[in-house]
Amino acid sequence: MINDENHARLFAPSETMDAAAWRAELRNDELSDITFNGIPVLRAVRAVVRDHDWRTLVPTVSRVAQHARDGGVRLQLGIDFAGFGTSYTGELAVHLMQDSVKVTFDGVAPAAFRSLPQQPDRTRGAAPPRRRRPRGEHRQPRRR
Repeated sequence: MINDENHARLFAPSETMDAAAWRAELRNDELSDITFNGIPVLRAVRAVVRDHDWRTLVPTVSRVAQHARDGGVRLQLGIDFAGFGTSYTGELAVHLMQDSVKVTFDGVAPAAFRSLPQQPDRTRGAAPPRRRRPRGEHRQPRRR
């Protein structure tokens, strides 16, 4: 459903970013329609921050930069996230190289931030979870 709240996001003005054989559209906090030599590679790349109740903080782009680097281009979006009594700040970087694309995100919460619950750490001597076989699947006997 399109309403006043999401109309601006869905129909945002875009800016075309070109780097050698790469092309992408910058729309608000999202890099979309990423193509290489006119061939679609990625539909969109965007950073999303959610709290422990799975609510999405609202992004605001604070900075856009484009730098030639190592035979390619690095696009950087400085993004501030806010909502539900908390905030978060980060940088989404898309590296468009001659024959590859690399996406990174670095962020920090300026104050205490409760995100999604941590999953149990199974790396400290705990046995991995046992896989249950579906009904009808039987273990093959060992050959000696």
